[in-house]
Amino acid sequence: MRGLKPHHEILKYVYLVGSEKSGKIESSSKFLNNAETLIKQYCKKAQIFKEENKSVNFEDLKEVTKAIDKAIQKFKDSGMNEKDMIIDVTGGQKTTSIAGALVTLNSQVTFQYVQTNSPYDVVSYNVVIQSPASL
Repeated sequence: MRGLKPHHEILKYVYLVGSEKSGKIESSSKFLNNAETLIKQYCKKAQIFKEENKSVNFEDLKEVTKAIDKAIQKFKDSGMNEKDMIIDVTGGQKTTSIAGALVTLNSQVTFQYVQTNSPYDVVSYNVVIQSPASL
């Protein structure tokens, strides 16, 4: 919810991706409906989309990257501009953070997370790789 705070007044869409069970950690997929209900209370105008087909293995870089790419493409197909998209990886595994960073690299999509320690600020990046200017 901290990741939504800076955007909650203007947020139009949220795309939720649930994890599959990993060791002793439960699958988050079964909580997507609860997350949707909570987000709708806070972001009243937002339309919530959920990855319905399957849980995503958050330890599999290719699988997480594919799920994020799918969400981005869904919104691009509906006419949304990349510069209006944010991928938030707060609370995710390291692999999830890497996938979020990779997908947003050299695109207009912003990468975001909430700091895990006080002051719990929202940190975002829009990183582009480019060749150095030549003289």
